[in-house]
Amino acid sequence: MRSVENVTIKLRCRQVVSGRLEGKKGQSFPSLVCVEPAHIPIHGVLPVRVITRVGLNETQPEHLKTPVPNSRTHVMLANCGDSPITIPKSTVLGIAEQVSETLVDRINTSRRLKEAGKVIKNEALYQKLLGGKLDHLPSEDRKKIEPVLLKYAHVFHDEKSNDFKTTELVEHEINLKDPMPLRRPQYRTPFALSEEMKVQIGKML
Repeated sequence: MRSVENVTIKLRCRQVVSGRLEGKKGQSFPSLVCVEPAHIPIHGVLPVRVITRVGLNETQPEHLKTPVPNSRTHVMLANCGDSPITIPKSTVLGIAEQVSETLVDRINTSRRLKEAGKVIKNEALYQKLLGGKLDHLPSEDRKKIEPVLLKYAHVFHDEKSNDFKTTELVEHEINLKDPMPLRRPQYRTPFALSEEMKVQIGKML
């Protein structure tokens, strides 16, 4: 697979690049291929292994895509350097191998089933415990954090005890410059600040 035109990739960006499959004259190409990245002799360029369609127009939606000439396909390149990089036309981007549609469907189905299996079994009890643990938060904050805890329940939650998981692998320390506690005499609050002090305390209660 070779690039069909000169392509400039901005610094620290990734970009989909059009390529053209090469073969014998009159050879037909598969509709789905896996592009194994080739070594591109340009410092900072990182090609990505992809599964891509052949002979489709990248800019159109999947259901409206139409064949384009030269067995065109696409690959993703990343610029890990500190300046823009130009990939010259006809640069070898990778080697394409045919991929079975059935294999792709099997992988996607297996992934969906695996994700579905992570859903917590006792959702009603989990909701009850979740609400109890977040009651101290304002409703707006709860609306933000509850979907995350539910979506990744398999990460945060222990199905056996139906409680949040803990870890003993990480310890947190706060190092002070001087460990001696501070001791200062009490002092009266200025009368001009007394009302503001009451307002601030009221907000915290």
